[in-house]
Amino acid sequence: MMSDSTEKVNGTPLHTLLSLLDGVTAASSGNQWTACCPAHADRKASLRVSVGTDGRVLLCYRAGCD
Repeated sequence: MMSDSTEKVNGTPLHTLLSLLDGVTAASSGNQWTACCPAHADRKASLRVSVGTDGRVLLCYRAGCD
């Protein structure tokens, strides 16, 4: 479920992605989010989502899936 901080991205590919992920929280910078990995049961959010300077949605996975 998304927080109110994602309202500014409604209707975009970013919004679509964030709406499909669990545990989404916005970083203090306002242009990055963390979420739980959809591939396994995360105990803490290990997926970072952001938008590149060219507008592409970027994913950075910070833990190893089995």
